[in-house]
Amino acid sequence: MAVTHPTLILVVLLLALLAFHYQSIKDRFAVSESRWLLVLIAYIVASLPLVRWPGSVIGGNFAVLVRSVVFFFFVVAFVDSLKRLNTFLLVFLFSQLARCIEPLAMHLNSGYWGGQTYFDGEFMQRLAGAPADPVNANGLAFVILTVVPFFHYWATYRNRFWSTISYLLGMPALIYALTLTASRSGLIGFACILVGFVWFSKVKIRWLAAFAIAAVFALPILSGSLRDRYQSLFDNSSRQNATVQGRISGLSSNFEVFTARPVFGFGLGTSLEANFNVVGETHYAHNLYLETLIELGILGFAIFAGYLFSVFRSVRRLLRLARDNTFMSLSGDAEVLQWLPKALFVWVVMCAIFSIAAYGLSEYHWYLIGGLATTTLRFAVLARKNVSEESQVEPVRGRPGSRPAFRGSRAPVQTFPSGSKVGP
Repeated sequence: MAVTHPTLILVVLLLALLAFHYQSIKDRFAVSESRWLLVLIAYIVASLPLVRWPGSVIGGNFAVLVRSVVFFFFVVAFVDSLKRLNTFLLVFLFSQLARCIEPLAMHLNSGYWGGQTYFDGEFMQRLAGAPADPVNANGLAFVILTVVPFFHYWATYRNRFWSTISYLLGMPALIYALTLTASRSGLIGFACILVGFVWFSKVKIRWLAAFAIAAVFALPILSGSLRDRYQSLFDNSSRQNATVQGRISGLSSNFEVFTARPVFGFGLGTSLEANFNVVGETHYAHNLYLETLIELGILGFAIFAGYLFSVFRSVRRLLRLARDNTFMSLSGDAEVLQWLPKALFVWVVMCAIFSIAAYGLSEYHWYLIGGLATTTLRFAVLARKNVSEESQVEPVRGRPGSRPAFRGSRAPVQTFPSGSKVGP
């Protein structure tokens, strides 16, 4: 008897609610990201007769993609005020933070690892997700890299006692947990995040000095196997360099699989089947871009690439709005517009580079990024408009040069659902 995943039932209910109120929120979906995603879904359905294994797509792979894609539509639909945006970000940030801290605490208390890797005739332990968390060591590294930019900018921009304390305690724990995952792609992703921090910082020399000091103190406490694993990225004589070469040869094999069915691909979520049947490999395509080519072909890849470029454009536009100091006077819930653009930009760049060594077509993060970028951009454009209009308001009598401070959206509100406020 088939079992329906409970999250899929929730997705269906929320989609029904969204459809019922679609007329009141349809303007929010008039963005290129939404159109690209709808075209992508339509393409996957229409190409079913033309792919190699349509049964695998229908049997479960399509449902997995739907549970991820709806992150975009649900964020755009239900995050309808700056207060809800702040609430959503805090819930997301601290729930992901808990996923990182739990396995680390278990490791410190009871020696828990959760994962391992094999090289040169021996096994090396690696920190993975908690027992109830399905992520492996590389997956935990990605969760940590997701938390770091949001945690950094949220804590430093708030600059309040509890946020500062949580940052000083939480960030070292996250970095330590990342090193225990022994994820080389995680190390590269973390380097990208650090470059982003330095790029946006006004005290670049201090950041560089802090990184150098941290590296000097961190290297001696790493085990020999961990140091060897990270050195294998650039040292051909390291014991684990063979696994690096294996990843590189895997990319070549993945490209060979793609060329076997280049137009329409093998079907959504079938890179494991394709690799096994074409070249005898027993792994999924560990590269988002080759994974998409294998599963959806050139046409599907072009559609997905269109979505990614739309997301990049939205994030860059959001960053430009935040850079012109328009939002420096904002307070209350609107403070999120000062720090979120930088966190999103750093996260996007990290994801793009991390995806070179990880699959992700049916994972949630690219669709959540698109939803957050679209929603935050909508609020940012409205905030800039209101700040500009208020700067032209006649000063209050007796207080030359004064003007009211923007504290959130003042646009006319709609109702959706149950009287909640909706932006334009």
